[in-house]
Amino acid sequence: TTEKFRSTQEKVAYVSIRLKEMARRMKCPVIALAQINRQAEFGKDRKPELSQLRDSGSIEQDADSVAMIYRDEYYKREQTPDDEVGLTELIIAKQRQRDRATLECVWNRETGAWDGWGIKRKNKSDPALSEYARTYAAQKGTYNEQ
Repeated sequence: TTEKFRSTQEKVAYVSIRLKEMARRMKCPVIALAQINRQAEFGKDRKPELSQLRDSGSIEQDADSVAMIYRDEYYKREQTPDDEVGLTELIIAKQRQRDRATLECVWNRETGAWDGWGIKRKNKSDPALSEYARTYAAQKGTYNEQ
């Protein structure tokens, strides 16, 4: 675009609304990637939140769904127990007309693929779905216990 913007936020807002218009016009989903700001790095939990979308509240406002990926192992490489290596959370932070949710899967470092999808366990002491994710991925040959 040849538009002049006073700030990055204005530019992101412009792109965000145009993507929304394009999705409506073409009657298909449009996927956009966005960075989160550094607040997540310094938070206690470090899990991404909608308010951390970089440079724009308009992405949050315009999007029908927002999904964020979180791997605890990324922040705690040395302290991650072997049975939690590769565990990934897909946080559905926004979903119009649906509840938010967190899905859990296993990330395979060698292939970059995720497998063993399941709803996240209620707390860390309930390993049922984590075990499911690992078992499922192991059966598919996409998870290495090393």
